[in-house]
Parts: sequence; C-alpha cells; structure tokens
Amino acid sequence: MPNTQTIFSSLIGKWQLLRTINQTDQVFTAKGTSSFTKVDDSTLFYQEECTLFMPDSKLIMTREYFYLYNKEKNQIEKYFSHNQKQSYLFYIVNTEYKGSHLCVKDMYKAKYSFEKLDKSSEFTLTYQVTGPTKNYTSITTYTR
Repeated sequence: MPNTQTIFSSLIGKWQLLRTINQTDQVFTAKGTSSFTKVDDSTLFYQEECTLFMPDSKLIMTREYFYLYNKEKNQIEKYFSHNQKQSYLFYIVNTEYKGSHLCVKDMYKAKYSFEKLDKSSEFTLTYQVTGPTKNYTSITTYTR
C-alpha cells in the first residue's frame, strides 16, 4: 500500500461515488460525483454532489470538507467546511486509516481502504454511526 503522503496526493481530481446506507430495517443508495481540489501542497478541498434514492423519493445532497496532510505527523486530517472555508476538525486519519468523531452523543467511526488505489483508482470510506439518535453504516466507493 502507498504511504500516507502518496495517498493524499492520489486523491486529487474527480471521482464517481456510489454509497450504500444500511439502517436497521432499510437500505438506501446514493450516486454522484466528488472532487478533491488542491488548495496548496498540504490542503485539499473536497466537494460532492449525489442523489440519494429512497423508496418513494430522491434527494440531492451536497457535502464539503477539507483534507490536510500533516507532514510532521505523517497523517491526514479531515475538517468540516463552512461556506467553503475550513472549520473545525472532524477527525484525524490514523496510521490504520481510521478516525472517529463524537457528534453530541452519536459516534462516527471512519475507516478508509486504499488497497486498490494504486491499481484500479478506487478507494472506500466506511462510516459506522451509533448513538441515541443514529444507527447506520455508510459505505462509499470512489472510482475513476
């Protein structure tokens, strides 16, 4: 698997995304596009737009984040975006490519899989979200 800095640089560009959201008794899918735009040598601006397909309707969703490569610690940090400006830290992606964030009482556990990034330009991001108000798993596959 490539090193953290190589992974960070490999994210730059446009991606297709396919997301599956598994709740206790329902499964939803979302399809769309995303991009990582280089802001500077250590910062990427992430944007996505996708359509969430539900049994009786569909919803257009957008998200924005900032990804920073911390060279001193050799780690990737994910930040929320507010009006396309970097906001507070969402989580730090550790050496096992995992991160976590407590949102009030709901825990978001993220796991990145970059094994296919070199060969097939594909990676996945899985969120396990648990707590008093949320209980679901979201798996997003990015391809180009």
